[in-house]
Amino acid sequence: MRLILFLACLIILVAFIVPVKYASEKPYPSIEQEFKLIWKAKTGVATFRSNMLFEQDNLIIGSNGYRLMDYNFTDTASGVYILDRRNGKIKYHFGEEVLGDMDVNGVMKYNNQFYFGNDNEEFLCTTPKGEIVWRNPASGDIEHEPVLLDIRGKNYIVYAVDPSSGASFWAYYTPDFNGWKPGKNRNLFKVRAYFRNSTSFFTKPVMLDLNSDGIKDLIYNTYDNKVYAINGLNGKLLWKHDHDGHLSVFAVVDDQNAEPGLLMASSKWIDFDQYDYKLLRFDRKGNMSVFYSGNLGNGFGLNALKVSADQLLIPCTDSLAILSLKTNQIDWIDRSITYLYQYQYTYPTSEKLERVESRNARDPLIAQELINYNRDSSCVVLISQYDCANYQLGVLEIISLKEKKLLKRFSLPASSEMAPIITDVNQDGKKEILVNCSDGFTYCYQIPL
Repeated sequence: MRLILFLACLIILVAFIVPVKYASEKPYPSIEQEFKLIWKAKTGVATFRSNMLFEQDNLIIGSNGYRLMDYNFTDTASGVYILDRRNGKIKYHFGEEVLGDMDVNGVMKYNNQFYFGNDNEEFLCTTPKGEIVWRNPASGDIEHEPVLLDIRGKNYIVYAVDPSSGASFWAYYTPDFNGWKPGKNRNLFKVRAYFRNSTSFFTKPVMLDLNSDGIKDLIYNTYDNKVYAINGLNGKLLWKHDHDGHLSVFAVVDDQNAEPGLLMASSKWIDFDQYDYKLLRFDRKGNMSVFYSGNLGNGFGLNALKVSADQLLIPCTDSLAILSLKTNQIDWIDRSITYLYQYQYTYPTSEKLERVESRNARDPLIAQELINYNRDSSCVVLISQYDCANYQLGVLEIISLKEKKLLKRFSLPASSEMAPIITDVNQDGKKEILVNCSDGFTYCYQIPL
C-alpha cells in the first residue's frame, strides 16, 4: 500500500512540474492530395532495419506487430507477411505464434526458402507458406536482414550457417559478450535476454573484401559506438575501432579512391545543444581519417543514398547533404522549418512560455532511388519520422536535386520509422511509393505523372 501511495504522489508531482504543450501548428497537406492511395494493408509496424522483397505477384515484409517491444509476449501481429502486391491482400502470415517476442526486422529469400531472425533469439528457415524447415537458437535478438556470403563457391547465410541444414559454419563473439553459447543453459539466458537490448550487431553489415583473399568480409557499425571487421572465411576479428562519439547507423562503401574504404558519420557532444559532426573514412586495415568536419544540419539521418559513383546523399535533420566522393566537397539543400513551441508549467506558477524549435524530427530516412515528380527526374523522397508540431503524423518530402530546393511537404497518416520504397508495386508500368506507419499499416501510393 505504501508503494502505491508513493507512486501516486510521484505521478502527481511530475504532472505539476513537467511542461505541458498546449498549442501546435496545422498539419501539412495530406499525401493523398497528390499521391493516390492504391491500397493499404494491416501488416504491423516496421523499423529502419526492415526490408521488403518483391517476387512475381508477391510482396514480403517482416513485422514488429502492434508494438516494437513485446513486454507481455502476446503480440500475434508480428512475424512475416506475404501480400498480393497488386491489391495489398494478405496471402500468408507466419512466424508470429502466441508466446514469445516474434518481431521480425529483415527477411531473405534463397533457393525458394525464407530466412529470418526474430526478437525471440531465434533464426528460422521456412517454406514460402511458412512451414518451418529448421529453427536455430541464437545468442541474441536478430535485428537485421540476413546477408549471403559466398565462400569459395558455396553460399552461407550470416549469421554464418549452411542454408540447407542450419549448421553453424563459424561464430564471432564480442569481447564483452556474456550471453548464451551452445552448451549453456538456454532458459537462464532467455530470462536475462528479456531485460536487455542487442547493441553489437543491430544493423545489416557492410560487405567488403578487406584482406584481398577473394572473400567478402563483414563490417558492423554498432549501437555501442564500435566498428567490428570480421573475416568472412573464418569469423575471426580483423580489426576493431572504439569511437569516443556517437556513430551513425549507416555505413557506405567508398570505392572512388585507389583503395576501397568505408564511410560513416559521427557526432560528439561539445556543449549544451552543440555537437561536432564528422564524416569518417576507414581503410581496409581499419585506419580512420576525417573525410569532412563541420555542420551536418543538426544531425544525420538513419541511411544514405548513392545516386552515382561520385555522389552520396545524406539526409540531415534540417538539410540534405550532397557529398562528392571525388572532391570531398559538400553542397547543401536547406530543409529547415521552425514553429513556435508553446507550453506551460503548472508548478510553481501557471506560466505559459514559448520558444522557436525545428519542426523536423531527427533521424530522417531517404528512399532507395529518385523519382520523376512534375517532370523533374532528379527528385528525392525523404521521410521525417514525425512532425514535431503534430507528433502523431509522419512527413514525406519531395526535394529537387536539379533545383536544389524542397518542393513539397505532405503529412502521412501516422509517424514512420521505415525508409520509403520506390518501385512498380502493382506491376502497372508506373512507379509507386510504399511507406509503413506506426498505425500498423503499409500504404501504397501512386506517384503522379
